Amino acid sequence: MLYATMCEFDESFFIWATKETVLLLVHLALNSSASLMVSMIYRYISLRQSNIKTITAVLMCLAAYVIPFSLILPHMGLTYSTNVTEADQITHHMVPNIEKYSTVVSANILQLPILWSMFCCIVLLVPIYATMYVCRWKILTLLVKATFVHSQQTKLSIERFVKALTVQSLVPILSIFPAAVAYSLIQSGVLRPQLFSYFIVPCIGVGPAVDPLITIYYVAPYRHFVNATLLSQLFITPDAQHAQSRMKNKT
Repeated sequence: MLYATMCEFDESFFIWATKETVLLLVHLALNSSASLMVSMIYRYISLRQSNIKTITAVLMCLAAYVIPFSLILPHMGLTYSTNVTEADQITHHMVPNIEKYSTVVSANILQLPILWSMFCCIVLLVPIYATMYVCRWKILTLLVKATFVHSQQTKLSIERFVKALTVQSLVPILSIFPAAVAYSLIQSGVLRPQLFSYFIVPCIGVGPAVDPLITIYYVAPYRHFVNATLLSQLFITPDAQHAQSRMKNKT
């Protein structure tokens, strides 16, 4: 694994900030997938049982967060090297002019933190997505049954919620999976190491950036709050602006 920069920042701070930023992005992306899975499971259970206790929902959320949280602690013991010669040997001299970079950091990918991160972002996503889509299929099947006793408005709300979760579930597919595949190809020597900075880091940053926007668009309370807040700022009448300026002058 290789981080490199031409910038003249403090080396120790740059290394720490880069490592923590990448870890944060991976953590948020994985947490997004786990949260979507729990949301699907909870929605399906709530349709079958109307008396779900609050403690049950809280325990489900905490159980889902165990996997993303497990990424944090192992990385505290991650060891790395700032030796340029060693990094050049690890990358098989594939990075041109590597000695001109102000900071070069390399790490052994066989360390537990890196192996666990790769396992979570590649292997564990398969059962997570399988669970999500099984629950989605069961929810939609249950909604079309004649025995579904809830009102039409409740049915429409559930359908919108399931649609929102489905759209959100596509985001990690477009962010985590390409990044994980690219990282594996880099380590196997198929792709060049520079792709880490130019593709993988921006790719895993897509999920944390897009997820809130999808939530605001599909979830009515959030959408109404954002619309009301933005509209109140965009459409302030001249009288209101004059009154605000007078209040500021008095203070």
